[in-house]
Amino acid sequence: MENHFNWGMYLDNQFIINGSQQVAKPTILNALLITDNDIGSLNSEVYVKYWFNKKWVKKAGISFYFTEHTSTTKLQLEDNRWRNKSLLGMIRITYNPFN
Repeated sequence: MENHFNWGMYLDNQFIINGSQQVAKPTILNALLITDNDIGSLNSEVYVKYWFNKKWVKKAGISFYFTEHTSTTKLQLEDNRWRNKSLLGMIRITYNPFN
């Protein structure tokens, strides 16, 4: 019996395919291509910084995060890559005592 880390479970219309487990792991290669052709896990962000003085800075923006898993077999639509996309807001305040 092989031991695999089960990173996720594939569900089709809320049911597991034929009651069997499908092995999927994070995609090894990360490549920024065009639109939905990207491969792997990628993080893009757009932000603005405001310096209060030499030691204090405020940063605010958005982060667009892709996570992708690849299954060992092709499943729905003859595809073995599955992606989650998250758009996240961020706010950060930083103090730099050595500046």
